[in-house]
Amino acid sequence: MKRHGPMSCLLCATAISVVAILIGGCNSRGGQASESAEPDWKMQRDKMVSQQIEARGVKGPLVLESMRTVPRHRFVPENYRDSAYN
Repeated sequence: MKRHGPMSCLLCATAISVVAILIGGCNSRGGQASESAEPDWKMQRDKMVSQQIEARGVKGPLVLESMRTVPRHRFVPENYRDSAYN
């Protein structure tokens, strides 16, 4: 089993904490976009992870899964949503 350094563990713990907080705060849809828009956002998230995050050498499965799961576009001002995954 591969041992990870303190920074790797800290990064994973931070990613897990962020996802837990975001999931807890996303129970209501409020004024969010309709479900029909979600597949486009997911495709953009997946592209961002592969072309930006993994390309920079990030390999932690929990970090990558978190980045693929968290809907970034919901946490930026509406006028910046089109750039949420750029």
